[in-house]
Amino acid sequence: MSGKVYFQADVTNLPIFVRNPDWHLMFDQDTKMAEATRRKV
Repeated sequence: MSGKVYFQADVTNLPIFVRNPDWHLMFDQDTKMAEATRRKV
């Protein structure tokens, strides 16, 4: 066991972001970072 936890609740808070990571809502404080994180995940 590595002792690590991966919690992604806010990465894809709506299922539409899985297919459209470049869409943004008011909750994304930094839209470029939000998109980059969604694409990475």
